[in-house]
Amino acid sequence: MMEFLDTYAIKARLFPALVAIAPALSLFLMTGTLSNPGFPEIITGLTLSVMFFAAADLARRAGKKVEARLFRASNGRPLNSELSFEDAALEEVTKVRYRRFLAEQVGLFAPTRESEAADPLKAREFYAACYDYLRVNTYDAAKFNILFRENIAYGYVRNLLGLKPYAISINGVAFLGALGLYIYQPQFAELSQGKLFVQGGFALIHMVYLAFAVTERTVLSASKLYARQLTFSCETLIQETKP
Repeated sequence: MMEFLDTYAIKARLFPALVAIAPALSLFLMTGTLSNPGFPEIITGLTLSVMFFAAADLARRAGKKVEARLFRASNGRPLNSELSFEDAALEEVTKVRYRRFLAEQVGLFAPTRESEAADPLKAREFYAACYDYLRVNTYDAAKFNILFRENIAYGYVRNLLGLKPYAISINGVAFLGALGLYIYQPQFAELSQGKLFVQGGFALIHMVYLAFAVTERTVLSASKLYARQLTFSCETLIQETKP
């Protein structure tokens, strides 16, 4: 369990899992007897703690499935185009510096504008090798802190998208549960109708958020921001290689 307790796992895996079940968890806690906990409540609390880590692992697996689906849609890992001549996101002077540096590191010739147009496949192989080099050499979270945060942001939205079907179903159950308690008011749950109304509204709004705000476009946008910052990591690597 301790292997999950790192920054990336908590923010990119556990947080999406908590977001996915937030309304249902809130309803459960409202109907519990946590003000006067006994042995059953303690066991339930411990069980929930373990379930959080299980949910984090589920988020990782679901996110990987989303990533694999996106990769299949692009016939493999999406091409990082930030260094290419066709991509205008970066200044050409900056891209020249980065291409020259990366060509030395990967042992390949950087394409020119003419060679890239004449043989785009060979140019893509060069850029793929460059980004493989960058990913392998930027694992230091302290040194590449901004890149690490962008990676967390990408992992968060990817994993939340993977959990989306489960989350909508869970929130639907939470909404119906709140509605049922609101209508029938069982004796074991002394809850005001106002709290139940708010709880049901929370679950409903949460479902709308998941349906329309958590999409493949969101994941692709986060992926693009990560790729851009990965490209800028060349600055740190260039400084390290200077005599």
